Amino acid sequence: MNILAQNSSPLAALKAGDRAGVLTDARPAQDKVSVAAVVLLSALAVTLTIIGVLLLGAVMVGAWWLVSHIPVPAAVWRLVHFVQLKL
Repeated sequence: MNILAQNSSPLAALKAGDRAGVLTDARPAQDKVSVAAVVLLSALAVTLTIIGVLLLGAVMVGAWWLVSHIPVPAAVWRLVHFVQLKL
């Protein structure tokens, strides 16, 4: 006995190019794109990227400064020399 299932997969409909079969409220693609909005969003993305890189650098320099200025107890130095680590 063969059971045949109807192919109602959304993926098959997308491959066939049938948008209306997949999306019930399918609208045609918008032709009008605001160039100003694209430019502003691109400028915002670049600005946020630059700010993020600068903040990451500031955090790294701050962490380096903090580590380099914390006094190391003598017991730690003795332990380092005992284990013969090259610091």
